[in-house]
Amino acid sequence: MIAPAAPQPPVPGSEPQKRAGASRTAIWIAAAALLLAVVVIAVIVWPEGSPTAGPVARTDAEAPLVTDPAHVPLPLSEDPRDFLAGFTTAVQNGDVDWLLGRLNPAVTQRYGAEQCRAYLRSSVIDPTMRLQLSTVTGPGSWEWSTDERSTVVDEVYRVDAHRFLRGSETTGNLWLANVDGRLTWFADCGTPQRG
Repeated sequence: MIAPAAPQPPVPGSEPQKRAGASRTAIWIAAAALLLAVVVIAVIVWPEGSPTAGPVARTDAEAPLVTDPAHVPLPLSEDPRDFLAGFTTAVQNGDVDWLLGRLNPAVTQRYGAEQCRAYLRSSVIDPTMRLQLSTVTGPGSWEWSTDERSTVVDEVYRVDAHRFLRGSETTGNLWLANVDGRLTWFADCGTPQRG
């Protein structure tokens, strides 16, 4: 009995050799494109490092909340859970006026109301957004940092929450500050105003 001949490797420069090389190149290009797409989506959906993805700003998520056990918090007319329910409804329903009205004054001072309004319309509104509150810590002082600028804000609550935003799930911190008894939120609306 004669054994079948072993297959011969393609001759360098032959048509099968060229097809095999082209196939490997196509696989590497597809893998690189997929990796790039995942990174871009991750940055858009949850720009951590700049925290609060999507609706709640790109700020320093890792900044510590400094609390003082002797501090007596200012009166607060709403619970963070109630604020987040209103916030979620506003994001889902496209209520830009509510969202703009509840931005922390430091945000509109840094970016201007019109730039923030445009940011809210283009980047925050999402009919599918949901939040699941985990814990609330505070109040305390927090350093809000965006665009190489920092502002220390007092009476801040850190809310740990699970977010469902634009088809993705993330977990992170949301920062809410008590201003005259009402909670406000933080966002990076784009390019700071001059001055």
